[in-house]
Amino acid sequence: MDEFVTVTGCLDSIIYQANDSLYKVCKIILDNDKSLVVVGSFPDLEKGLDYDFVGQMKTHPKYGEQLVVSMASKSKKLSQEGLISYLSSDKFHGIGPKLAFNIVDKLGTNCIDKIMEDPKVLEGVSGLNQTKRDTIVAVIKNNYQMEQAFIRLYSFGLTAKMVERVYSKYEGNSIAIIEDNPYTLLYDVEGFGFKRCDNLALNLGFKVNDIRRIKASILYTIRNFFSYGEFSDMLSFNPLPFLTGIHSKKHERLPSFYTADEVKRILNAVDRNTQWGKTAYLMMLLACVYGLRSSDIKALVFSGINWERRTITILQFKTHREVSLPITDEVLFALLDYIKNARPRVNNPYVFIRLRKPHVPYSMDDHFGDKILPYFEIAGVDTKGKHHGLHSLRHSLATNLLE
Repeated sequence: MDEFVTVTGCLDSIIYQANDSLYKVCKIILDNDKSLVVVGSFPDLEKGLDYDFVGQMKTHPKYGEQLVVSMASKSKKLSQEGLISYLSSDKFHGIGPKLAFNIVDKLGTNCIDKIMEDPKVLEGVSGLNQTKRDTIVAVIKNNYQMEQAFIRLYSFGLTAKMVERVYSKYEGNSIAIIEDNPYTLLYDVEGFGFKRCDNLALNLGFKVNDIRRIKASILYTIRNFFSYGEFSDMLSFNPLPFLTGIHSKKHERLPSFYTADEVKRILNAVDRNTQWGKTAYLMMLLACVYGLRSSDIKALVFSGINWERRTITILQFKTHREVSLPITDEVLFALLDYIKNARPRVNNPYVFIRLRKPHVPYSMDDHFGDKILPYFEIAGVDTKGKHHGLHSLRHSLATNLLE
């Protein structure tokens, strides 16, 4: 087997780039001024920048010697000329060679790292207004996150083709999704079998009795069973489309669950005469009536509410799927009560706004477990061994509890 080597070179040109994948054929210039062709699937590359390519040297019968790349990342040692060329490329709208020179001249050849650590360093560069500074920071962060995602994916032991498929499917959420539940790869990404996903999960520290592993193994076995012709031919329909998706909670062996009566008592315990009570009641209704995640509730925007059709449309934060839900009478009354009597009077597209100044939307790091727990206690609901936040209510799915 050919040894893996690391080659550092300046990107001279992209000879070929596939339209439907990340596959590229590039020419790089080495320190000795010789050129080398590198091929593989890797993140966006910029002409003039130095990159470290890890791969195997191969001899193509037609094109000769080339490096088949497994991983590519920006070199820690970047030239001044390369950085100026990069920062004045089409990716940085409005930043020409002169401003690019000012940036490198002021911040040095490690300017990318400095901007990543503290974007405010750009304030000391002459000729840059706020819009241009924001453009530079956004592009650098996006490229950095993509590059880091590829490096992390390669560290999982995935092949270049697998890395490409995973990133094409999940993009910036690739690492979070795999670390949360690598078994989702079984049905989302071509080329992943149970054994590979299982090895990946165990290497990530999953226990052998993890509920996500158990569900995946059962589902995988059932799918294989129905894949055999002698069994599938006995059925009048194809069951495989119904045996997709593995949805498991990360830190539980079994989901926390409350009965319809318990959920009703919890909701009745909320003091809806207060500003927070109106807010909490609406959040809890959205969780238990529609099964919405707290991230989807916090991300709800007014443009997603169709008052005439009485629907709520959301782009799910975790699955990236758009869903449209009917607004029930209970949710409608709670929503109007919150908007009229609880929500701060600020012009903001998000429905849920912090009640205390500054009146801004809740972040994805905000959790409401401690604020909602008192309602469980007032209702006399036993929470021992169970979660007691919005996440637990969505599993109860009490869609008809108020009938």
